[in-house]
Parts: sequence; structure tokens; C-alpha cells
Amino acid sequence: MEIKYRTYEAGDEVELAQLFNICFHYSGAGFSRTPKNILWRYLDSPSGKAEEIQIAINSKTNKIVGAISCPIEDLIFNGEHFKSGSVNDVAVLPKYQGKGIAKELLQRTIDFMKREGCKISSLIADPKGHARSHLYLPFGWQDIVKIEVCVSLNISIFRYFPIIFPYAPFLILNIIKQNFRLKKLERKFLRLNIKTKIIHTDRNNLIPKDLNDILRCMYNDNSMKNFNGSVNFSKEYWKHFRENPISSGSKPTYIVLYRNQEIIGFSSFTRHWFQLEKIGFRIPLAIAREFIIDRRYFTNFNHFLLSSSFLIEKTIEASKERKCSTLLVAVSDQNRILYSILNNKRLFHFPGAVLMYKNLDKSSIKSFSSFPFNSKPIQHDLGEIWLYP
Repeated sequence: MEIKYRTYEAGDEVELAQLFNICFHYSGAGFSRTPKNILWRYLDSPSGKAEEIQIAINSKTNKIVGAISCPIEDLIFNGEHFKSGSVNDVAVLPKYQGKGIAKELLQRTIDFMKREGCKISSLIADPKGHARSHLYLPFGWQDIVKIEVCVSLNISIFRYFPIIFPYAPFLILNIIKQNFRLKKLERKFLRLNIKTKIIHTDRNNLIPKDLNDILRCMYNDNSMKNFNGSVNFSKEYWKHFRENPISSGSKPTYIVLYRNQEIIGFSSFTRHWFQLEKIGFRIPLAIAREFIIDRRYFTNFNHFLLSSSFLIEKTIEASKERKCSTLLVAVSDQNRILYSILNNKRLFHFPGAVLMYKNLDKSSIKSFSSFPFNSKPIQHDLGEIWLYP
């Protein structure tokens, strides 16, 4: 059996969607890919190009048997820009695994990143997965940050997932406590002149252009000041990924904090269907994208912490409004404030993934031991580990 390798060609998105769904649903659960999703995510993005998707083909059947996608990003570490390749969707059909196809695809992806001038590469992996131990580590990626997933369950989970009904009393008690905390915080924040507005953009609630610009700039400013590895959203990128997603479910809900009519923070989430194919269920999930509060507006640190807690509670409330059975928040222990607040809310915690980096330019980056990972928490897309495993 001969395997040929090439990059994306028009029309490949149909077979790629089939490939990813087979591979990522192999364990019996996952998010569904569609041809439109692949085009929107990679090829139609502002910097999308065919070379970002490396493909393996069975030369006899001319069918796609493996692929890797790798969009190019501009990451910021301590104010310095680093061109980076983000390795996603590493997939080989089960019966073709163990034949070196993934290794060849990954090597071609590395060559592509170097041609593009990338200095580093990032990916997110299962810390106990075969790919991490047999593919990513041998090819030079290193573990940088471990990520946990915090889960807030809404009462509608029983409609989609009745198998957990025995836990209903515990969940109902937890929801009552959440509502009590929220009402208490709302009364406190009324005295501080802090109010919230929930905007569900999937309901044709268009965000005014000036508000979109404020949120984008606040995201960029906060990320650069408080995190490393952040992506600086240009107007084109924000418009593509936030304003023009491929489906109404992918349109974000924004929870905006105001103080005296001035925006002091916001959070957002998107809604997705998670397939549990082995037991025949689909669950609507809200996946948090970011929680941002501008600390400059708070001279009292306790008020800042309370505002962060309030924003999380309002995000949980907004996810219920959008009929999501679950809110997922991915967080690392490097982000100590968010991690601590989520811990205090007694949400369910699960091991998530590990964020890995590879040095592609040893002439300018001698080693990751001297790289500024630890000076600030590492930024990562909160939904990335769920949407694009």
C-alpha cells in the first residue's frame, strides 16, 4: 500500500470532515466537524492557506486517510511577537495507524512552519494519550501547562443525560446555592454601581460596532498585560471568528460588566452539541472563551475578586438562558485568580489537557528554560481543548 502526501485541494473538506469525525469519535464521544466548519476554521480565515492542511492519501483508492492542520498565529510573550504554528486535528484512520503516517504528516507540518518563519509551535494534547508520548514528545514538543476543566451543570442536563438522575438532589442543591450567591452579589454590586448586560448574538442581537471594538481592544490589552502566549486579535480576525461564525450556535454570548456606564470587563461563551454516540445522547454545551476584568477600575482588590466571581456567576446564568445543559471552563493553575474562584464555587473538576510548545528556531531561542513562560500565566483558548482536540 502506497501513501501519497500533499496539501489541501478544493473539495477535500468533505473527506476531511469524515476523517476527523471517525478519529475523534473513536472513543464514543466528541464534537462533530462539517465541511463548512473546516473551511471557516482554516481556509476562509484571514490568513488561511492550503499549506496549513497536510494530507495523506491512499494512492490506490485516492481517499484521504490522514491529515494535520496548522494555522499560523502571532503570539506575544512579554511584549515580543513570535510567529507560531498551532498544530490541530492530528488524525489518521484507525486501520492506517501504526504505519508512520502521522510522523510523516507531522514532519511535513514542521517543515511548513519553518518555511513560514515560525519560531515556536504549540499544541494541546491528552496528557495520558498515545499521541503525546509516541508523537509529540519524540518530535520535540514539551509540556508547559496542565489544564483542568471546570464544569457547571444546569438542571436541563437530565433531559439530555438521564443516566445521571440519581445525582439530582446534589445538583438541585448546588443550583440553589448558585442562585443565592448570585442574588447576594447582585445586591452588593448595585451599591458599587456595577451592572451587567447579557447579549446573545445568536438571537440576531447585533453588537454595535463601537462595542465590538471596545471588547476586542479590552481583550488584546488584558491578554498582553497579564498573560504570555496570547493572540493579538486584528479587526479582521475578530470579525471572522466572533462576528461571522458558520452557525448560530457558534455565535458568542457576551456578558458585559458596566460601572457608571463604562465597560470594566466581559466574558463570553459559545454553544455546541457534544455527541455521546455510544449511549445515543447529544448534550448542548456552553464553552467559555474568556473572563476579562480590567483591574485599573478597582483600587480595592477584594472588589476586583468579587467582580470576577460575579462575572462567572452571570456567565453561568447566561448559559442557562441559552438552554445549555453545561458550562465548561478550561483553566490552568497558573491563572491563580480564576483557578481559585472556580475552586471556591465547588464546580466539578476534571483533568483536561496539557499545553505543549516546540522550539523551531534555536538560533534565537536557546532553550525554553530561558523563555518567558513563567513570568506571566500562559494564555490559551479556553475552548480549544474541546473544540479542536
